[in-house]
Amino acid sequence: VNAYGGWSHVNGYLPRKHGAMTDSAVGDPEGTLTNPIKIGALPYTDARDTRLSTSRMLDGCSIAPGTSQKGPEYVYVIDVTQPGTLTASVQDDAATDVDVQILTRLDTGSCVARNDATASATVAAAVRGVMAQRRRASNMPAPAHRA
Repeated sequence: VNAYGGWSHVNGYLPRKHGAMTDSAVGDPEGTLTNPIKIGALPYTDARDTRLSTSRMLDGCSIAPGTSQKGPEYVYVIDVTQPGTLTASVQDDAATDVDVQILTRLDTGSCVARNDATASATVAAAVRGVMAQRRRASNMPAPAHRA
């Protein structure tokens, strides 16, 4: 268990396909720590429902250690080619609690920005900026993600 209450590594873990899953990326689904969604060009827009995500590894944020971040997330990655400000936003409705985080590495200890709807961080060239969209409640969809 990591410092934020989530699992950070399980030695010997082998993902298995749930009987109802039909996708071809069963062993390494898109949007996880091992297979993040790659953002090629900006602006970027994506729409996903976090209830369908299999990733539940990023349960905290180092800049807000007391804030609960449990629940499924989609992990996005972008290669930053020049210094500047990276902004990530999510859209939801009044019944949905979607948060966005900007990480410099794929771990909760490298969280440099987080917020309920929009997070921004100054990033350097050649730094790999990583965004993880997440939600807190177990039954709330995330209609859209923007970077």
